[in-house]
Order: sequence, then structure tokens, then C-alpha cells
Amino acid sequence: MRFFRAAVGFGLDRYIIDAKMVQKRWRPPTISSILGRPPSVTASRQLSTKTVADVVEALVGAAYLSGGTDRALTCVPLFLPDVPIDWLPVGRCRDILFNHAAADDPLPKTMRRIEEQLLGYEFKKKSLLVEALTHSSCPAGPGVRGSLDRLELLGDALLDFLVATKLYELYKCNVDGQQQMVVPYILHIMKSALVNQDIMAVLILEEWTILQEELDIIAPPSPSSSQGSETAISEGNGEHSGGVTLRTRHVRVPLTAFLRHNTIQLSRFMNDTTRRYAAMRHEVQHALTHGDRYPWRLISQLRAPKVFSDVFEAVLAAVWVDSGDMDVCRRVLERVGLDRLMKRIVELGPMGVLHPREELNVLNSKMRTLGRSVGYEVFECEREEGSEGEESVMEEGKKKDKDSKRRFGCRYLVDGTVIAEVRGTRSKDEARTWVAEEACRILRREPYWLSVEEGA
Repeated sequence: MRFFRAAVGFGLDRYIIDAKMVQKRWRPPTISSILGRPPSVTASRQLSTKTVADVVEALVGAAYLSGGTDRALTCVPLFLPDVPIDWLPVGRCRDILFNHAAADDPLPKTMRRIEEQLLGYEFKKKSLLVEALTHSSCPAGPGVRGSLDRLELLGDALLDFLVATKLYELYKCNVDGQQQMVVPYILHIMKSALVNQDIMAVLILEEWTILQEELDIIAPPSPSSSQGSETAISEGNGEHSGGVTLRTRHVRVPLTAFLRHNTIQLSRFMNDTTRRYAAMRHEVQHALTHGDRYPWRLISQLRAPKVFSDVFEAVLAAVWVDSGDMDVCRRVLERVGLDRLMKRIVELGPMGVLHPREELNVLNSKMRTLGRSVGYEVFECEREEGSEGEESVMEEGKKKDKDSKRRFGCRYLVDGTVIAEVRGTRSKDEARTWVAEEACRILRREPYWLSVEEGA
């Protein structure tokens, strides 16, 4: 709304071209032809506030493409005159943040492998990496200058910027290398698949991990154990010493394991997510690399807490503040596998990555035009015995909800007929997502539900 008011104040709305294009008579408008016949000040027409605001954002984007970030920053204040901010050049803002960071803080011993093995970047000011890996629950003390909250806010904007610009470059060239029109809605769909809480957790747990050797001490069976009982043998190299078995094994330690915090609850969130990913890792990776559709439902089962995406974005921001180089940030994202995933998503195309609930909304609109009635029925169901994650909590930082063990189901109906049904989800929203994916699969396979004959 603020952009809309500013645009109207400037009179920008008068120059928005909304006339329907007639291909035979269309000629590209020029600035001289428009300025030579300025629109009437008194004439009125109907335009949505979003259309006017979108034009403002498009002008900022055009300024960026023609002159980079600094030129875009000269455009933004024109439409935000009431915002009391000194719009400094990006490089100057980065220098302020860099100079503010402590220069003499050493990197804790537990974090020394992160630079070389995970990020591929060595920090000039180690305090920035330490801050990016410090949770707000970490008590104040020596070496604790701040938490990741500030860097996470900056990293969120950086990630959006880097992903959007790269997607724009990738998508405007089709598979044959020819230029094609970039449709904003399509880029939005693809960006949603790349910048979300679940996929960032997957990238951390798959790519930002250190292989570490651990030693298990296995006690001998107790004398009271019944005869004939079997002792499980785990994988690994075992050595026997005085009846005790020493077993070495290799475990993958993710970047989030180095996070400094002071809550048992947060540890449980991260450990549960790590275990869930270990159990579904091969299925997730196969779906991402070989599946014909983006695995929205599958990665949602990871139930990753927000701390994974917070760490991801905070570390990215720390790299930018320390280096001052966007190309370094791009290399870090490439190292974590985001570049590879981005190319895969462009290959799948918009329908391959569209969220199932959005896809079902499109199908619902079509069926309603045929006179069909469509809808959801969400219901509560019994929790399955032995289901995973009995101790999980819906949201980090809060007490465990007394209803956290509730399970839900959902039916999707067309003309009163149940097309798809799911059970056992942890929330009503999750139930709708699961049933939407199943319903879309069925409707693609049985398109007669979308036919005029059946709807008559």
C-alpha cells in the first residue's frame, strides 16, 4: 500500500499501460511518444493497488539491471519518502558491519573444521562465524558477543537475492539455449521450492556435514540373560577387551551440531531431525535427482525446526560481511548443492515444482466451472502405535503442547465422492497438503473428473 500511495503521489499511475494488445496493430511504445502525449490528469480508470505497486517494484528491478544495486538504491527512496533511513551504498553498509565485528576473537576448537571442510572459505574475522553459530539461548559470557538473529535477517535477504538473480539467468534460456520470456509467477514457484525451511535442512544434513569417527562401548550380555537369546551385532569394526566390545563407526555431523545454545529442547529438535533424515536420506536424494516432481510431501516429513534455515542464512550473511564479495557467497551456495538443485528445478519446469495445494487449486477452479462441487474434510484420527516422534513439539521455544500427540486425516471430495484420503498427519495443514498431492496424482491419472460430460 505504501508503494501504491507513493506512485499515485508521483503521478506514475497515469503512465501505466493497461490497454489490451492487438497483435496486428501493436507497435512498441517509445518514451518520446508517451511523453509527447502525456496522459490526462483528470481522466479516471480502474487499476488494482497491487498492479501499481508491482510497477514500482518493476522499476526498481529495471534500475538494478541497468546499473546494479547502487542505482536501484537511488530509486527506492523516491517511493519510500517517509522511511527515515539513510540509503547508503551496499559496500558502505557492509564496511560498517565488518568494522563492527571483533577482530581478535579466536575460533573455538570445535569450529575449526567448518571453514575448510564445509564452507571452503577462511574468515578474516572469526567472530562473524562464531556469531552465526550462536543461538539466542546461549548465555552471555566471554566469547559471546551476540546471537545469529541479526545475521539471519541479513542472510534471508541475501539468499532471496542470489536465488532470484540466478533463476532469472537460468530460466530465460530454455533447454535449447534460446531466449524465452521470463514469467514472474513461474520464477516465484521455483524460488519457493529452493528457499524453504525443509529444503535448507536437507542441504545442511546432506552437504554441510563432517564425517567423524565415534567409539561405542558394548557391554557383554548379563549373566541373568536366558539361554538361547540372540545378541544383535551392529555394523562396524569391533575389538574385544575383557568381555567388552569396542566398536568404531563413522557418523555424519551436520553444521547445526556446532551451534552454541543452552536448551535441551533445541538439542532434541535437531537430533530428531538428523535421525529422521538418516532414515529417509536415500529416498529424498533419489526424488530430488531423479523424480519427475519436486518431493514436497516427502521433505515435509522431515519436520525440520526453523533453526536449520536460521543457521543456513546466518552463515551465508557472515560470509558476505567478511568477504564483501557476492561471488564468494555464490561459491558457498554452490558448495552446499543449491546450484545443482536449482538447475534440476529449472529442468522440471513450473508444473514439476508447483506445490500440490496450489496445483489442486488450479484443478478445483476448472472443475467448478464445470459445475462440480469440491472440498476437503479434515478429521481427527487415532495415533498409530509405534509412530515416530512421540516427543516432538510443534514449535521450538515453547512448552510441549498437550495436543502434540493428536493425529489428523483429510478427505478430498468431488461431487460427494471421496477421491483421496490420508491419515496420521501431525496437523490439519499437513493433512491438506498430503491429500492434495494424492488427489493431484489421481486427477492426472483419471482426467475424466475434469471432463464436461461427467460434470453435466
